[in-house]
Amino acid sequence: MKLGRLLTMRHSRGLRSVLIVDEAQGLAHELLEENSMLLNFETYTEKQLQIILAGQPELRQVLNDPALRQSSSASVCVARSNRCGPKKSRLTFARG
Repeated sequence: MKLGRLLTMRHSRGLRSVLIVDEAQGLAHELLEENSMLLNFETYTEKQLQIILAGQPELRQVLNDPALRQSSSASVCVARSNRCGPKKSRLTFARG
């Protein structure tokens, strides 16, 4: 599997691999399940791939769907950016 070899090579070099999925609130449940399966690439001590799901506020509702409970269990936190003026921006983190 090419992805597995690539992740292993990057990990052995001390590099971090991150998959960023934007507008994730619009993904079908099947695709979210497949994304969570990518987390199976791991060593004995750590994941070789980190996944960031970014999207609109509806993403929290999607991840809280009981049908996705197992795949969303890997979510550590949900980040929300507040609307601010151009001189001030702030990112707020909240537990999933």
